[in-house]
Amino acid sequence: MVKNKLVRNAVAVVVALGVIGTIPVFAESYDMEDGHAYNNATSSGGIKCCDAGTINDRSGEYASLYLRTTYQDGKDGILNLEYYDLVLGNDLSVYPSYYEPWGYTPLESVAFHVPTITTDLAGFGLWVNSLKGRYSELKDGVKVIHRSDYNYSEVADVIKDTISEFSGLPENTIKTVRKNAADIAEKALWKHFIKYYYEAYDVALHNAQKRLVMNS
Repeated sequence: MVKNKLVRNAVAVVVALGVIGTIPVFAESYDMEDGHAYNNATSSGGIKCCDAGTINDRSGEYASLYLRTTYQDGKDGILNLEYYDLVLGNDLSVYPSYYEPWGYTPLESVAFHVPTITTDLAGFGLWVNSLKGRYSELKDGVKVIHRSDYNYSEVADVIKDTISEFSGLPENTIKTVRKNAADIAEKALWKHFIKYYYEAYDVALHNAQKRLVMNS
């Protein structure tokens, strides 16, 4: 397990590359330790975005960027951690989806009491908004950002501001946010969702029966 530790001056966040282009980050070296190198790094859109930023990935800096391109199965040769162990080590996760019918990654995050940032272009984000009857905020455990084809920079700014807000929260408030995140995850348990599957199957079977009768 990775010990969860909030760094007050910066938050280490694994960002699903999508709106990171306007977040100031910089990767000084593309070569990983132990002989692992990022293939064709100079053509990577994500790395190009990082190069355009202002935070240096050098010793003494407050923030570091880790670009992970392997499955977290515990045998990747770099972190050697399984995915859920890595999730547990986060203070905050960011999944700024441009399109996602549902989106299990933010749900998995809050299931481990790790607050998350997502968008309303993900089914999960829309569902959380429906629970709250409004746009969900960081205090709720899930920050849902409005995203469209035309507000790329705005979304990036909101992500930056939300991370900054979280890094300055007192410990007792963070505990409340984490509990609220877990409460949202509980509402997505199979015991709550199974009824919708039954309804969908019932509709499908009913329509199939109608077609059989019409074709007989």
